[in-house]
Amino acid sequence: YSRYHYRFADKVLTVSEAIRKNIINIDGAPEKNVKTLYNGFDFESFTKDTDASDVIKECGLENKMVIGTVGAMVSLEGKGQTYLIDAVAEIRTQYPNLACLLIGDGPGRKEQEKYAEISGAGDIVIFAGYKKNVAKYINVMDIFCLLSCDTEGFGNVNVEAQALAKPVITTNIGGIPETVIANKTALIIKPRDVKALTDAIKKLLEDKNLALNMGIEGKKFVENQFPDKKMVENLSEIYREILQ
Repeated sequence: YSRYHYRFADKVLTVSEAIRKNIINIDGAPEKNVKTLYNGFDFESFTKDTDASDVIKECGLENKMVIGTVGAMVSLEGKGQTYLIDAVAEIRTQYPNLACLLIGDGPGRKEQEKYAEISGAGDIVIFAGYKKNVAKYINVMDIFCLLSCDTEGFGNVNVEAQALAKPVITTNIGGIPETVIANKTALIIKPRDVKALTDAIKKLLEDKNLALNMGIEGKKFVENQFPDKKMVENLSEIYREILQ
């Protein structure tokens, strides 16, 4: 169906260049008609209620260094949560005040909770479940991770984490690399690579200035690249092209 209707559309819009290339090369959509339109974010609304004092109390995160992620737990692997669990289990003795905060829910949550117990990190991994105001929970994190393993069209949470000035560790899957600047706002690793992940975490924990600067640069990057106003302007220009 997709291959059929792409040929009759005046424009086909994709959320990333990675998806654009797939639609052209795999689905056969006419290249001249396929255009990337990045998601737009209302950063003012997203960042206005981020006081995390109640989250710190709720999750027992006083005086903790918090590494976390946000994502659906559709399976044991999910959005790479198990690899984050492996990483914190490996380095916990080096950083006794370490905590891992997992936001999200789904059919794989019970498996992940069991996995955390078996890995020896059950006492430092907090499964907070689905949260409507996710900004408060991201804001309590010292390092944000998005560790998708097989597919990701864009990666909204990377943008949201950078909007809160968080250094990011993420994978080179799909459109994810387009949501960050490698080695400036984020460390990009291969999926399922626990060693690379532990090395990246240790690098940011050991170099506070690097982590701080990444957060600062990330906030500037996303506010310039992904504001909702810019998306509307770009979409308006696409409509003008079609009408002409």
